[in-house]
Amino acid sequence: MTTPACSRKRELLQDIVTALVLTPVRWAKGRGYLRHFRGDVGAAPKPGRT
Repeated sequence: MTTPACSRKRELLQDIVTALVLTPVRWAKGRGYLRHFRGDVGAAPKPGRT
């Protein structure tokens, strides 16, 4: 059972993680470091094989 307090904490943690992952990507894109990259940039919610 998930309580409202637990749901709020989970949503807050998700926002923090998203900011930590995407902020460097946005900075790199803004500085032009990704201008020659022809793919999509994203983040997977779970680790995967590379």
